[in-house]
Amino acid sequence: MEDAEPGTTIFHLNVSDIDTDDILTFSIANEQEASAFAVKENTGEVYLASALDYERVQQHSVEVQVSDSNNEHRARTILTVIVEDANDNPPRFLNLPKEIIVEEGRQTVDYDQMIIRQPSRIKRDSRTYRKQKDFNKKRISTAIKAPEDLFDEYASQQPYSSRVIYKVEAIDPDFGRPLKLPIRYTLTSSNPLYTQFFEIHPLNGTIHLKQELDRDPPNGFDEWLLTIIAADEDGREDMGSKKNASWLKIIVKDINDLPPMFIDVDPMGHIPENARAGTRVEGLRIKATDYDKLSENTTRYALTLNTKSIDGSDVFRIDEITADIYLNVDNYLDREKTPHHNLSIIARDSGDQSGNLQSKELKITIIIDDVNDMPPRFKPKNQQAQISETAQRGDFVTEVRAEDDDIGVNTHSLYEIIEECQLFNEQMIRCSNPKYFIFKETALAEKGTIILLEPVNYDPPDNQVKFLLKIKATNGGMSDFANVTVFITDANDNIPVFSQSVYFANISEETSLEQEILRVHATDNDVNPINKEFIYRIPPDRSQYENRQHLRIDAIDGRIYLKKNFDREKSSTISLPIEAVNNQSSNMLVGRAVLVINVLDVNDNHPRFAENYSPRIREHSAAKKFLEFKINDPDDQSNGKNKYRIKLGKNNIWPEEGEPKFRLDVHMDSDGKPRGTLSSLRELDREELCPSTEKFKHQRYCGKYYDLPIWMSDGEQSGINNLRVLVEDINDNPFNSGYKSIDIYDYKHTLSKVLSTSRIYVGTAFTDDEDDWDLNSKTFELLPSDDNSFLQIDKSMHSSRTPGAIYLTMQNSNSTIQHGVPYKYDVAVRDTHPQWASLEPKTSYIEFRLHDLPSDAFENAASIRLQDITAEEFIETRHRPESPLSTFKRLILETIPNARHIDVFSIQNHEHLPRTIDVYYALHGSGYLSKVKINGLIEIARKKLENHFNISQIDINECLNADQQCFAIGCLNKIEVQSKQPYLINSNQTSFIGLHLKTIAQCACDTDVHVQQEKQKELLKTHKYCLNGGYPTRDDHHIKCMCPDNTLYNGGERCQLTSISFDGNGYAWYKPLTTCDTWMLSIEFLSQTANGSILYNGPITKQNQPEDYFSLQLLNGHLLIDLNFGNGKNIRRHLKTSGNLADGKWHVIEIRQMSTIEHILEILIDYCPLNSISKQYGECRFMIEFNEDAIFSTNRPLQLGGVALQENEINQQQLPMEYVGNFKGCIRNLRFADELYDLHVDLHSDQSVNLHEGCLLTDLKCQKLSCQSNNGICGADLYQVQCVCKPGRAGPTCTQETTSYDFTYDKQTWTGDRASYATFRHQHKPDNDLAYSSQILKFQIMFRTREISDNILTLIDFHNDDTFMFLEIKSGHLQARFGSKSDTQLLELKYVLVNDGRWHTAYLDRYGQRLILRLDDGEYYRSNISYGKSIWKHFPNTLLNVGARIDSAVHKIVTADFNDGCIMDVRFNGQVLDLLNGSSSSDMKWTFQSNIKEGCDNLDNWCRGVQCRSPAFCVNTWRHGQCQCTDTFKYNPTNETCTAFDWCSDITNPCHVQGTKSCLYEARENTIKCECKARWQGERCTLKAMPLAGTFSWHIIVATLICLLFILFLVLILIMFTRRRQTKKAYILGMDDEIRDNIINYDEEGCPDEDPVTYDISTLKKPVFSANSNANNNRNGRQNSESESKPLLKSTPDGNTQLDSSKKSTIRKDMPPIPAPKPVLNKNQTNGLNNGINVGEFIKGRIRDIDDDPSQPPYDSLQEYAYEGEPLARNEECTLSTLTITSKDQNDTDKELELEYLTHMGPKFQNIAKLYSGNGEKES
Repeated sequence: MEDAEPGTTIFHLNVSDIDTDDILTFSIANEQEASAFAVKENTGEVYLASALDYERVQQHSVEVQVSDSNNEHRARTILTVIVEDANDNPPRFLNLPKEIIVEEGRQTVDYDQMIIRQPSRIKRDSRTYRKQKDFNKKRISTAIKAPEDLFDEYASQQPYSSRVIYKVEAIDPDFGRPLKLPIRYTLTSSNPLYTQFFEIHPLNGTIHLKQELDRDPPNGFDEWLLTIIAADEDGREDMGSKKNASWLKIIVKDINDLPPMFIDVDPMGHIPENARAGTRVEGLRIKATDYDKLSENTTRYALTLNTKSIDGSDVFRIDEITADIYLNVDNYLDREKTPHHNLSIIARDSGDQSGNLQSKELKITIIIDDVNDMPPRFKPKNQQAQISETAQRGDFVTEVRAEDDDIGVNTHSLYEIIEECQLFNEQMIRCSNPKYFIFKETALAEKGTIILLEPVNYDPPDNQVKFLLKIKATNGGMSDFANVTVFITDANDNIPVFSQSVYFANISEETSLEQEILRVHATDNDVNPINKEFIYRIPPDRSQYENRQHLRIDAIDGRIYLKKNFDREKSSTISLPIEAVNNQSSNMLVGRAVLVINVLDVNDNHPRFAENYSPRIREHSAAKKFLEFKINDPDDQSNGKNKYRIKLGKNNIWPEEGEPKFRLDVHMDSDGKPRGTLSSLRELDREELCPSTEKFKHQRYCGKYYDLPIWMSDGEQSGINNLRVLVEDINDNPFNSGYKSIDIYDYKHTLSKVLSTSRIYVGTAFTDDEDDWDLNSKTFELLPSDDNSFLQIDKSMHSSRTPGAIYLTMQNSNSTIQHGVPYKYDVAVRDTHPQWASLEPKTSYIEFRLHDLPSDAFENAASIRLQDITAEEFIETRHRPESPLSTFKRLILETIPNARHIDVFSIQNHEHLPRTIDVYYALHGSGYLSKVKINGLIEIARKKLENHFNISQIDINECLNADQQCFAIGCLNKIEVQSKQPYLINSNQTSFIGLHLKTIAQCACDTDVHVQQEKQKELLKTHKYCLNGGYPTRDDHHIKCMCPDNTLYNGGERCQLTSISFDGNGYAWYKPLTTCDTWMLSIEFLSQTANGSILYNGPITKQNQPEDYFSLQLLNGHLLIDLNFGNGKNIRRHLKTSGNLADGKWHVIEIRQMSTIEHILEILIDYCPLNSISKQYGECRFMIEFNEDAIFSTNRPLQLGGVALQENEINQQQLPMEYVGNFKGCIRNLRFADELYDLHVDLHSDQSVNLHEGCLLTDLKCQKLSCQSNNGICGADLYQVQCVCKPGRAGPTCTQETTSYDFTYDKQTWTGDRASYATFRHQHKPDNDLAYSSQILKFQIMFRTREISDNILTLIDFHNDDTFMFLEIKSGHLQARFGSKSDTQLLELKYVLVNDGRWHTAYLDRYGQRLILRLDDGEYYRSNISYGKSIWKHFPNTLLNVGARIDSAVHKIVTADFNDGCIMDVRFNGQVLDLLNGSSSSDMKWTFQSNIKEGCDNLDNWCRGVQCRSPAFCVNTWRHGQCQCTDTFKYNPTNETCTAFDWCSDITNPCHVQGTKSCLYEARENTIKCECKARWQGERCTLKAMPLAGTFSWHIIVATLICLLFILFLVLILIMFTRRRQTKKAYILGMDDEIRDNIINYDEEGCPDEDPVTYDISTLKKPVFSANSNANNNRNGRQNSESESKPLLKSTPDGNTQLDSSKKSTIRKDMPPIPAPKPVLNKNQTNGLNNGINVGEFIKGRIRDIDDDPSQPPYDSLQEYAYEGEPLARNEECTLSTLTITSKDQNDTDKELELEYLTHMGPKFQNIAKLYSGNGEKES
């Protein structure tokens, strides 16, 4: 091949030489070939010296010479080298480059003429090409297609319908190749539009014109430069295709086909209305351009449409060359009559040679510019304005406008006030130059704005109630005048002023309660009676809390009463602030004064010890004096009689019985007070045993200390002061072996982690020694043990300061401590005291257990506070049959039977209360019980526990005693883990190591935002945010709960159950109401029973001390409220409304405590939207005043539907208030402190009785309605039913999706009125503004946006001439404004952003004076409420604008717009508004929409411009590009990197924790994928898979084989038994024969219509035969028996059922019949059994014999029966429900409810409950 590389071997010469010693030498003989070839001298190998060229030489003759060593002998040979052609040359064009001309608009060309004009070189190349084709034909086999054949084949497949404008020819110089492919042509150009006009045939090179060419601008081109590429080998790169390129220029020839074009024109011109003839019209820019080259610069202009003057002449003329337009007449233009003139201009070109002309017409407008020639005019002449007296200097008053017929600046006037007059009682007081008002504008202006120059005062003495302003407008020397009356409105702007700044009062310590101390007085200078109203109060100052408890001030008249006596010993002078508060406006006005109280002393205290004495006596010491003490009297010395006396106990001895041990000697000091001296009378023994009395049954030693009662008296007051004398121990008793039990609780394995690096003190080794102060004299040695060395012990005082101290550690062990496993150790103990040093060492024993404490135990921890006991005594077992701890556990388990185990994991001595302990524990059976249930049941059984313990609190709640520190805020009871170090309780024989917990009172409220945020964060962290089987999903990186389908757990966003029912004998427990200074509780109920307890939170049993409680009951169909703040004074109100609330309809109750300071409880029924001036206002709104300064605090369960009472205690009045009985009806939507309660009660962990989920009174209606549970909520009462659709859903059953609307428009083109919005007009006009319907306004709107600016985005604009209601977004937060110009309420949701691109739902509800704003679910900080004074007034022109705020309905002036977002599902009072298509609701009429389109697309690439650092990538979310990572990484926006992250710990993780192996994040889908562990499956790893084959362990396989062998053995025995009995006479099996196979397994329940053979119930029926029937009846085959072909009862045509007449001769089955003779079997008859034994047939035959024998029991009475699985009616489907429920049961409500308990056992059992509920619902 010619492309062989130089050095390639061509031939190897073999030469023989007789002379063997010669060395042969090779060389090239012919020099002309030496440059191309060479030979190796020694080997004769001929190789290629340089590259070959087939196109130059096709064959070489190489002569090679070989010679011997002496060059004496030579030999030559000739090698013929034939060069084969290689593809090493690109194609060569024959006719390029070239220029051709193509006329625009045509597609033909004379191709032959172009060939004739080709140069001679091209013709020569053509001949060479033909020669090449002839040569190829000779070398190509006939079996291979020639290139021509390939061309013909391709041409037939690629037809071209366009015309040829040129043909390109190229040849391939490599014409010697035997199998060469054709040349392929391609076309390209620098102009990207070339593909629209040109194409080339790939094989024959013809260039085709696809469409007409256009030479003229703007879309045409005068020439095209095409690049032609020719590639040999059909362009195949794998065959080494070579390419060549050349160009073809196509020049486009012009024709006159375009008219002159008006480009860059301004068709608007201006001319003054007073212009003279010949004046040029300015502003016009008219120029026509002709792109045709033939008619260039020949355009002429003319007017085709002109305005005619009165005489018929043209008003305007045009210059035909320049197109300038001039005024042609004088005194014709008048802008006020004709503001503009429309003209037409035509532009013509000169045409072509054939006279073809082109022209173009243009319409222009000449605007007549205004000249200021019209006077201003005020309309109307008399105008009014209003301003509040609180307005400040520069505030807006009103706007006035003087109109004229001019426009623009010619309408501007100069405004001024020429006179200002003050009026009072319609009398003019004074007139003067402007003093209080002035125009803001000082120059010509379109309008005049009157502003306040100086503040005004409505109140006396100024009495500025009205002003009359005379104003003037001047324009162009012309003027007009008008009057403006300005009304001044009274405002609440005066602070109440006390008559005195300081009040003084003297109060004795013994002043009687409720006595008036003094009266304070204040005045308010406001004129309006409402604005003058104020209340008196003692301000909420925490430092004054104690003083506030002593006084009560009447809020109306200012009288101050004594509520609690003062104690002069605490404080003799008290300074207390008092306030007069005017809260009639949003800005509270407060007047202040000070009350100074001097407390007068009385002698009300007995003497006390002057110091805290702590005397000690060493045991066995001789009698001696051990203490001298003084006394002190807290009272003023002048009040006492100074007759002080002291003595020791009763009869001056101690103890009161037995031998005295102490003596008190008294002598008087110089100040007249006695001094006491205490002495011991004998030796004391610390180990003295207690007497065997009930008092000391839990105490062994009574000599450790003595409490001496010292009686003291001042002559009037006397009392006992106890003095404790401690007896010091000495080592006077030997010791014995002891046993130490240690229980350690490990919370979430934190203790195990600490033990791996350090050691923990767990107690002291115990020896049985009566002495307890001699530990320092003992030594301890830990003996070797089989268990691991987990314990260490301090040996003695020489090596440690704590001998016998036991430490737990895993530092020196390779093993870990197993939970629940006992570890035992022995300790050798020796006493080194000289008295006992000679004794042998004793062995003590130590045993410890480490208990695992999961987080569930801590979260469900119940607690109890016990008094008169210490933690050490509580766990002590020494000298007792069982410890109090064991007793406590036993009593708890006996009280709560479904608890199988108790974990007491924290026992602590109270930090401040002596001999008081706090115990925390958890109970579990199949799971942990809730603390609400535990604490409630223990409260019920309190008396049982009080037989053993002194109970202070059940469910420890520090808020019960936190009134002083939290009364003005609220209180939250929190249990905190104080440290990671455990809390040790060390007694003699036991040690207890538990959690170091502390219950604290946090001064906060559940309504506080930071509290709600922390609570929500904790729920998300622990994956408990979604309830009742719901699981979290990601919604734009936020959490959203997916609730179970078709269940009741969809009432709230967190899958709460919101509706429950009670039958009058039940109740349910929930967590207690929290403590807040202000709170609101709302609840809905439906009932037809007049009496019943709806809600109760308070004590369940009688208490010695009064407790807080709150009760809401129905009494005779009206609300009964009981409230107590723990002071024993019950506040009871029976709210008698006009209507009965037990009417079968839903009613909403709202109860609000305004604050702990205002002492007012407000109750609203059914929202009570009426205003305060309404006569009916008292029928739905009630105010309860109370005098307590406390907050409601309780730790008892909240009880709905009734109260749980002990048996036989209902009539004993255990409750603190009158109880009317349990509730019968439905309860739903319980909210407290912004939280929607989950009303689901788990039967195991929680407590309820006869609770039913859902509303049983309305559920049947809801089921018939088929409301989509996931898309809507059924709203039904006993009279009506409807589906209340969730946001985004619509339709009768909420199956339809609502339409979304895009409110996005181009901001660059926005001019105010081009915003996106829809307008509605409110048509409803009530009879009066106080009508019920006029007071309710409810809006709902869904929206999404990413707007981040501070501009206000208006969602809802609802306003009329006086009042307004706005729903807006400001700085990403939702807010609402409501009110009038003088009084505006603002509600904000400051703590949640709504500009995150998600769909949000906003609810804006107005009920009378209250405005409620909710976002999404409204829980926690997503709701707000305002209680204002504004009254909505209805006018006919009330407008609703959705998407913008429009201040002027006529001019559509948009002041705030919702842009760059979408809106859908807009509802007004529950009616959906169509924003685009103009459909209207009954109250809202659609009037207009602007720039709204359907859909809410995300079509743009929002990742454009977003740069993410690899491996992060951008995800195109809704109108936002966001950097994300995938799999196990999370994007960190701080450092813009992907960091490793466990997505299973993410708050939005939907995976089931137990079955999840790992979690992977899919960024583009914004989902978390779950990777399951082995044997778990499902999308969320919630299903546990069955074991696969091969996974059984060996012991399972062995057990299976043993069972199979046993079964086989039984079968063999059965066969042998039947063979033995085969020849014997068959007998009738008795009813009691124990053959299990005589039970026929009836097939599964189903439809008998489908398979009457399989589901034939006749095999189970017992037939009845005639009395005279013979024995020859075939009893083995029952097909001939009438008893199985006909039923016992048949139906008559009238539907009644009667006995079948054909059975009158049958035997009565309700009495024993006469036995019929048994059949005699033939000898060969085996009753169906042949030689081949058929066990099944044998058993069936025996069963038939028994069934057919009327003498066999049981004796049934005739009963109507229905076929199992038979439908109730022919037109009904076969359903499983018909198997148990007949038509007669459908109205039996009690039976329908029998299986309702199954619904509480989980979703799986709910379907069973529905299946057998008997409600007639069809199931498939």
